[in-house]
Amino acid sequence: MEGTGFGNHNGISPRIIHKIFQLLHLKQQHFESKQQQAHPQYKGKFNFSVKMRMLEIYNEEIVDLLAPPDRSLHRTRSKSTLEIRCDEDGDVTVPNLTEEVISSVDDIASLLQRGNAKRATASTNLNEHSSRSHMVLDVHVSSGTVSQMNDAHLYLVDLAGSERVRKSAVVGKELKEAQHINKSLSALGDVMEALDCKASHVPYRNSKLTHMLKGCFGGNSRTMMVVTVSPGSNSAHETLCALHFATRARRIKLGSAQRNISSKNNEERIKELEKDIKYLEKANKKFDENLRKLRFEHKTVQDQLDLYKQSEAKGNDTYRSNAGLRRSLGEISMTHEKEKALLMSKIIKFKDCQKEVIGIRFVFCIVLII
Repeated sequence: MEGTGFGNHNGISPRIIHKIFQLLHLKQQHFESKQQQAHPQYKGKFNFSVKMRMLEIYNEEIVDLLAPPDRSLHRTRSKSTLEIRCDEDGDVTVPNLTEEVISSVDDIASLLQRGNAKRATASTNLNEHSSRSHMVLDVHVSSGTVSQMNDAHLYLVDLAGSERVRKSAVVGKELKEAQHINKSLSALGDVMEALDCKASHVPYRNSKLTHMLKGCFGGNSRTMMVVTVSPGSNSAHETLCALHFATRARRIKLGSAQRNISSKNNEERIKELEKDIKYLEKANKKFDENLRKLRFEHKTVQDQLDLYKQSEAKGNDTYRSNAGLRRSLGEISMTHEKEKALLMSKIIKFKDCQKEVIGIRFVFCIVLII
């Protein structure tokens, strides 16, 4: 993982840490440019720190690879002084593990060289420089302003390859190392199987490797596995097992990762949250009052609508009654017109008769005078 030199010969670990420094410097420049534009969200000074810890899990014992010589673990001991613990936040950690600050890219190479010099290696029939332990490189990155910091851990894990003792032909100490390696890799496979099947219990504590990587598999994280295989036909079985192992790891769904934000001004943050709670309580009361008013208005409108429907029904009855009255009135008017016409004809006849009577009287008077 560390490569064989500098430049194009660098491995995954130095390249990733170098990329982290590049991204942090770009973030710092972007923050400063936003401050010059007086952007309200960019207040204070952007700072970052990168720290590194390096350990190996050798025969189920934890070895501090960056410890000074007087603190280094001699492999002749039967029990390690470093143990895996859970901190107050429930995260897995190794207390008393040496942590070095990385201030430049040059520090990466020296620290990796210092740690790799203490790793357990041996020569076997399959590999001249065979790793006899699992190496875990923990890069702790903190970035942000004084009031709000973002914390993240990057775990770069170099797993020792599984061995078929019949092919590697190891004996004695190397045989014991191979047994521990295969056992821890088997425990890692069991964890992946439990995560893939969504089991209620995941056996993280079956080995120190899986216990150490619990946060990578079951916490707020993203995990990627890089598998290297041999093109030789004599390693076909190991290649197939490695690909099956990677396929099982690929099926695991961990969910989305989120930021880990730590605030130094906890009292101010609590006060802000209390203010937000009070504001939300007031808003909730106002909402309840508005809801009560809306319900009352809705009931009033519903009552008016019911009255309108009732009046509309009565209006239909009134309309039908008025139509009957109109028909009766029309019939009465027609009868009146007929009677009026009959009366007028009688009046005309009466006037004609009256004229005839007056004429007769006039003739009679003339006759008498004569």
